[in-house]
Amino acid sequence: MGKVDFYILGDDGADEPLRVACRLADKAWRQGHRVRVQVDGNEALQRLDSLMWTFRQDSFLPHEIDGQAAEIKDGLPVPVMLGTDSGSAQPPDVLINLSGAVPPGAEQIPRIAEIVPLDPGAKQAGRERYRQYRERGFELDSHQV
Repeated sequence: MGKVDFYILGDDGADEPLRVACRLADKAWRQGHRVRVQVDGNEALQRLDSLMWTFRQDSFLPHEIDGQAAEIKDGLPVPVMLGTDSGSAQPPDVLINLSGAVPPGAEQIPRIAEIVPLDPGAKQAGRERYRQYRERGFELDSHQV
């Protein structure tokens, strides 16, 4: 069974969950992992896409949005895929989940990062996902960000 890390945010900025997702995706990509970032809705998807180009001054994070390009370009997998549902048939090495629900097929993903915003409703939803993962036998850890 895989590992799930919960990142509990201490900043309530509207884009803070997306910024943390960018940092985690950048780190995982640089370690050679295939990464997927899953969000709820097209508005969040477009904000995340824009942020991937600008969150670091010295570079951008190579990525594609599901359905806009093939997952494989020039024989190589796209390093970071963005989407609003479970996406590709092949599970990523790392899934960064901003969707608010345990992703379908979670058992096939070695590493999941759950980002939990400061908002009380989001925290309660995060606690529920934590319980669901625990019941499924995942290794769990949490981090204050």
